[in-house]
Amino acid sequence: MDVSLVHHLMVGWRSPLKIQRETWKKFLPQQKFRSAPAPGQENNVENTEPPAKTKKQENEEISIQITNANGPRNVIQLGGMVTENPKQCTHVVAPAISRTKKFFIAVNVCKYVVTKEWLENSMAKNRFADPNMYALRDIKAETEMQCNLQDSISRAQVKPLFQVRCDHIYATPSLVPPISDRTKIVATAGGTVVKRLPSISLLQEKDDEENPTHIVVTCEDDVPMLRNVIAKKIRK
Repeated sequence: MDVSLVHHLMVGWRSPLKIQRETWKKFLPQQKFRSAPAPGQENNVENTEPPAKTKKQENEEISIQITNANGPRNVIQLGGMVTENPKQCTHVVAPAISRTKKFFIAVNVCKYVVTKEWLENSMAKNRFADPNMYALRDIKAETEMQCNLQDSISRAQVKPLFQVRCDHIYATPSLVPPISDRTKIVATAGGTVVKRLPSISLLQEKDDEENPTHIVVTCEDDVPMLRNVIAKKIRK
């Protein structure tokens, strides 16, 4: 290439360019700076890796609700957890059936309801004992409620009660517990509490297995408000 032919064009390339320092800084790659460590944390600056996952404890899936029994510290020593939320428990420790919101919710979701002897013997063995050997039996309460507690728990583990029998439940106003508690209990059993009395046509409706889709639960004080339902001979 004959540069002499374009000599006038090469003048600019032969003269050094003067670029100010501030202009250079605009094109330099920006360096990421870490914030200064707080006093007393200087030794932790280099440790930026997330903590390693600890080995799972053998019994960490056991979450226990204790009713009328002492022993939260014992449960923790065995590797379990104590919870006040009945929806989260896997085991319930109780001396008898309790007609409370927490107990009924727990029965809908837990795997075992056991006596306090289960916890005591677990501590003696330094590991959780077989809960099936300590299943709670409350003959008096089960007779009054016409149920078998352990059978109810087993059935609920297969399929929630109201997913088998019906979808919607209407409870009349005088029933105990209050509607807020009833709603939570029924929900954990797979059902929905409706606020208004279903129509006659809905109460007569059946699913594919001939089970009612809506049921009414009532008491003697509220029978007068169900005259139309009773007249149609709809089973409540």
